Amino acid sequence: MSIIELFFGFHGRIGRKTFWLASLVPSTIQAIVWVGYESLPIPPPVLAFAAGVAAFAMAMLNAKRLHDVGKSGWWQLISLLSVPLIIGAYLALFWNSPVVALALSVSAMVTSLAGLWIVIQMWFFQGTPGDNDFGPAPAYGDVARGLELEINQLQPVTARLALANTPPPSGVIDRTTKGTPRASRNSGFGRRDSRIA
Repeated sequence: MSIIELFFGFHGRIGRKTFWLASLVPSTIQAIVWVGYESLPIPPPVLAFAAGVAAFAMAMLNAKRLHDVGKSGWWQLISLLSVPLIIGAYLALFWNSPVVALALSVSAMVTSLAGLWIVIQMWFFQGTPGDNDFGPAPAYGDVARGLELEINQLQPVTARLALANTPPPSGVIDRTTKGTPRASRNSGFGRRDSRIA
């Protein structure tokens, strides 16, 4: 499974390790967008688009993980049903219908608990062994190993960046100052130095 299929495809299955590694990407994008919404110098429509793409990618990861435990990807919507039920309960109270408000509140609680159970299954349960209705068992080495290789390839880059910012060890000649320091270097770009003329 390629990275594009992993984040934007509807079909297939992924295991827990792949799910947790891959979910770091959209979760990080979401966190950066929501924390830096006011402070980042990026236009709000671009940030909203990035948040939407990250939310879609996370929904696709959730669907593939639910496929691995033998459930349809649509099951993740159960946790969202409680929001309109709560809004309906408040509206029922506004219209003086306490019985309807109580029924909607209880059904919102039930759907919230069902959504929590789906999330627990998706995050922590092992997938069904062998093939199921959603395809063959995930090849754990393919996507997870690919993500690990990409992370490992980034480590030398970060090590080089850290090394570039460290001061030189003692005993190394500092080549930034050669000879005696000049009195002034305000010559600017394209101007001749006053000592040359």
